[in-house]
Amino acid sequence: MKIQIISVVLLLCIYLQVAICKQRLDVLGLYPRSGDGWTEPFVTYTAELALKHISENTSLLNDYQIVIDWKNTQCDGGIALKQFIDALGKNQNQTYLVVFGGGCSVATSQVAVISYRYGLAQIGYTSTAPNLGNNVMYPRFVRGVPSDLKAVPARARFIQQNNWKHVAIINEQDPIFVSSSRYMENVLDLLNVDYKVEDITLDGTVPLEQQVSILANNLRGYRIIIANMYEDAAIKLFCYLYKQKEKYLLPNIATWLFLGWFTDQWHDKQGVLEEVGCTAEQIATASNGALGFLVTHSKKHFMGQTNNNQVTIANRTTAELYQEYKELILERINNDIVRFDREFDVYDAYVYDSIWTLALAMQNASDEGFNLTEISQKQNLEDTNIFSKNSEFSSAVYNGMLYQNFIGWTGNVRFSGHERFYRQVQILEFVDGNLVYRGDCENIPYFDDFTEDSINSIMCSLDETFTYWNKETATDGINNMYTSGAIVALVFLLSLCIGAYVTFLIIVILVGKWEKLESIYESSPIITCIILAGNYFLLIAGVLYVFTDRFVGHENPLLMSSSFESFTTEMCETSGCKFLCMLPVIFGLLASSLIFGGMIGKASTIYLYAFKNSLKHYLKIPLQDHPKILFLISNCLSLFFICVDIILVIIWGSVSFLVVKSEVLPTGIDNEPYIRVLQCGISSQQETATSIFIVLLIIYKIMIIVIGLVMAYFLRDIKKKDLRYWDTITWTMYNMSISTFVLFLSLFLIEDFNTKHAVICVLVLVTVTTSASITGLPPVYYILNDLFGDDSESTSRGFYEPNDEMKNKIINLKNVKDQLKCQVDELRNENKLLVQEITVLENTTELSGHS
Repeated sequence: MKIQIISVVLLLCIYLQVAICKQRLDVLGLYPRSGDGWTEPFVTYTAELALKHISENTSLLNDYQIVIDWKNTQCDGGIALKQFIDALGKNQNQTYLVVFGGGCSVATSQVAVISYRYGLAQIGYTSTAPNLGNNVMYPRFVRGVPSDLKAVPARARFIQQNNWKHVAIINEQDPIFVSSSRYMENVLDLLNVDYKVEDITLDGTVPLEQQVSILANNLRGYRIIIANMYEDAAIKLFCYLYKQKEKYLLPNIATWLFLGWFTDQWHDKQGVLEEVGCTAEQIATASNGALGFLVTHSKKHFMGQTNNNQVTIANRTTAELYQEYKELILERINNDIVRFDREFDVYDAYVYDSIWTLALAMQNASDEGFNLTEISQKQNLEDTNIFSKNSEFSSAVYNGMLYQNFIGWTGNVRFSGHERFYRQVQILEFVDGNLVYRGDCENIPYFDDFTEDSINSIMCSLDETFTYWNKETATDGINNMYTSGAIVALVFLLSLCIGAYVTFLIIVILVGKWEKLESIYESSPIITCIILAGNYFLLIAGVLYVFTDRFVGHENPLLMSSSFESFTTEMCETSGCKFLCMLPVIFGLLASSLIFGGMIGKASTIYLYAFKNSLKHYLKIPLQDHPKILFLISNCLSLFFICVDIILVIIWGSVSFLVVKSEVLPTGIDNEPYIRVLQCGISSQQETATSIFIVLLIIYKIMIIVIGLVMAYFLRDIKKKDLRYWDTITWTMYNMSISTFVLFLSLFLIEDFNTKHAVICVLVLVTVTTSASITGLPPVYYILNDLFGDDSESTSRGFYEPNDEMKNKIINLKNVKDQLKCQVDELRNENKLLVQEITVLENTTELSGHS
């Protein structure tokens, strides 16, 4: 009877392979089951499936059974380290042979830096951070998943294929990303790509909102952004970019190149969202169109839906593995298919293959003569000899993992150095909070083979089904530099020419030739057309700037061109404040103020002569008899208009560049007016500045209209034929009235009135007013001729034609002049006769003397 019982037990041990018949090989498993960071809830189930399949292989650890003692790291380095130390001290039965995990990179790195000191090898299954590739810091660590470092040549090749030469790198201050950035910088140097590196930190020393403001200023000319950061940092960054309305840095204009391991619905982290005050929908919309580079296959590959549905080491195809995996998970989670679809992660396949790698490495160590039974027995940690003894075993396991080469769920499992060898990177698009497959980069080089030739051999292919990212419009912000620079130069030269012309007029007045200005109003069609064309060009450019994002590329060609940014980049980086970088803009605004100030001054001169005429004819004030007083009044009035206009033009320039930026944000984000103030790199919302500007503009234009109406009242009895430029005054008043009416209409009738409408109204107002006011500007020829030429050769006419009374006086004066001329002629003739008589007398006297 006893023999029968023993036989039954043996048969059960042989066929059922129960755990009590095999020696335990304890493995410390670390994974993020829960917590605020990244979680991987299906790791234990995947490991269970792998261990089941390993137990079916009679040639692999036939007398042993791997048992994993799982600890929750919560994706936190400190918690992972505590779990590791506590586990080593509390295991009273057996000792751990290997560390498996611990999930996310931050937890894995904290354990891997000390695990070898306890004589333990470690394999990571989802730790992709580049810094874990340092075999000096982590001498017994093997990565069972491809490193994110593979994304470095992939992103560099993607940049090269798109002919981008001007990129920015944003790093979250973390050793993981800093090390990755160094590799990227080296590769970009190889490809002769210009780059700028910016860092952000979440340690609270500097408010992130302020960091984003400075970042936005520093990266104003960049449209290709390489982003190395965790999900939390990405959420906060996009939130503040959204809140500060930095449209040109959002992915619908700029191209963001992230690491692609963000999880689906990565943007919906309530704790982080509440901290920064944004919603998940806003983050999803703000990030739409960004690209991610993921060093792994797509989900379709792991589901066996591709051509790589090959037979694995478990004697199952990829499709069969996925189906068995799905059935096991559904059984464990009570057939919650919604949860399965939401939480299924491609990294579970790497968990599966890493378990196989670990088992094969232990078998290799056993084949090399290590007694797994003896090593697995409980040992006293106070015995210093066990560390050297375990170190030999961990070295054998470590080397055994590196030498593996088999077909697993993730494809061909083999290693280069202590990195998982992998030659494919997946390209993903951020779409409404999810990452969607869009293409691949293949033929990725080895870890230490980042050369120009190896990068050139990478082939990145894309689908044509991008939802938000547009390859045709993606630019690095420098391709349009020459075109926009030419436009800036053209406008600046036009400003200088007109400014010089107006300056010449002012100098003419100051040198005392003001009395001849009454005869300087002969129009020239050529000059008028040129000036009008220049004014309307400014108007059209301004409207295009407000209404569109891409007048030339992605830049505003007048005030925010890449050429201006590249010109000031070096100076801005070396100066303590951005004020020096604003000098070209300030000079441009001063030139503009000369233009508009001169135009308004010209209009005021017209009004002044009308005022002079009205004083003479209606108020009977004899200012015309005091030309110096009239000259003083003329200059003061003109100077007043010029100064007021200079102030308004500077504010108007600020509306376009420094203060107000009315731009349409990406679809789905509220289109609200906002203001951006440049204060040495710090931006903020200042809605009051816009209101003050609009009020000043309205007051100024109302004052102009009042002056025009007063002049019209004084000139009410003067007929058009008696006033040569009455039509100019009428036309100017008409346009100012219509423009101001449009402005008021925008303010009070447009429900969604915002800064964009105000800017358009200002541009229309200034343009039509100045254009109408300068229709009487004469060419330089007439100015020179009237001021310095002979009056008899002057082809110009006076400001007004004389009335009948004046004509009679002029006729009488001409008659008097003719009479005087006749008298002078008579006197001259008499003088000639007298001279002749004197000559005769002198001759007669001389002859008498000789006699």
